[in-house]
Amino acid sequence: MYSKNSRSFNEYYLEPDILFTAPSPVHECRLISEEVLMDQKNLISAAPFPASSQLKPGLEQCLSAIHCLPYFIQYLEYCKSVRLLHFMFACDTFADVSERMVGNHGNSVQCDALDIYSRFVSLNSTHAISLPENVRRMIENNISPEDGQVDCRVFEPALLHIRYVLADEHVPKFRRSSYCTSAQLDLCRKEVVLADVLLCETAIAFFMEYLEQRWEVWYKVHSAQYNV
Repeated sequence: MYSKNSRSFNEYYLEPDILFTAPSPVHECRLISEEVLMDQKNLISAAPFPASSQLKPGLEQCLSAIHCLPYFIQYLEYCKSVRLLHFMFACDTFADVSERMVGNHGNSVQCDALDIYSRFVSLNSTHAISLPENVRRMIENNISPEDGQVDCRVFEPALLHIRYVLADEHVPKFRRSSYCTSAQLDLCRKEVVLADVLLCETAIAFFMEYLEQRWEVWYKVHSAQYNV
């Protein structure tokens, strides 16, 4: 997402001598030097401003980001909804495998599809996921074709529904949970860039408070120097 040459937020923006430079002999307050401005311009050119913050994860980040996925799984386990992810992972594996199996492997593909159906889709399953009735019937009608050739996309309607449920119900609740806070702390220990802070309401509030405190410290030191 970011250029290898870009410096992290912790490395670049929290260095004490960069944000607030010493006053000039004519007592002019210069917060950022020309060199730093040029460095920032080069940084922006090298790393285009992203559209979202890593500190405010969306569904794709929750499902794939290393710093986020383990905590999202823990959250779903707490909500007793982790079977939604198990279903998604099983369907992804089924689609990948079935695309490589043709001809004589039709029976094997059908058995794999029936296994996923019996574990997650069937109303008799102890791990059944909640699906609209029309989606469930669509899967049932397509899972046992006469020629035995099950389409690798047989579970696609169910996957689309589960992704909607995760994005609409679970991701917003995850963001407000302590699990997301733990994920954010893990990310901050590794790499956070300015865009992550600016695009996250909670982070930018703390960042502004930090800048105000730094300004107060600088102002007090600056005033003390000229009052001695």
